[in-house]
Amino acid sequence: LLWGPSCNLFVGAIARHAARMGPMHLEISAFSCSRVFRFSAKNPQASEKIAEAAKVLLEHGTRRVSRFVPRGMLNFYVALERILGPLQVAGLALQVARRLQQCVPGDLEGCSAGDRYRATLCLLRACEIDVAETRQHVPEALKLLLDGDGRRKFSPHGRDAIRRRLKACFGELKHLQDLLDQTEEMECAVST
Repeated sequence: LLWGPSCNLFVGAIARHAARMGPMHLEISAFSCSRVFRFSAKNPQASEKIAEAAKVLLEHGTRRVSRFVPRGMLNFYVALERILGPLQVAGLALQVARRLQQCVPGDLEGCSAGDRYRATLCLLRACEIDVAETRQHVPEALKLLLDGDGRRKFSPHGRDAIRRRLKACFGELKHLQDLLDQTEEMECAVST
């Protein structure tokens, strides 16, 4: 995808209209910006314009986290984390973790293994920037993301990546041993 006038217009329109968007439109816009960013990342002008739009989406989406359906909230968060990085979306990460604590496993029924995997890695990256409040809420959120049939569909590489990040972020905390055990169970469930 080459950056051109149509992409510039598209990203500019997202930034201008984000204040009037509902949660679903914010999610779709963040995802679209993330896709354009992925293919235009080597173009500094494109990266700058997309980051500007992403900051506007972040501002408005963060205020509306409670209005997102859980899967949409995760997709919105993952898309913006890809563009802006974990440091700039740290406030959103905290809100996502808090919101996930209010969910029950059935709330994530529409989430694919890939959705859960990407959200898990993003939340773990948020913990790596060491915001104490985020580190406090993420473990319970991860329990929900790693619960259910979705985790059994993770690839061996995916399970290893999650296990490494869990150990790096929380390895020293005894009350999170069950999360590490869950990732071990994932491997056993897939290999049997």
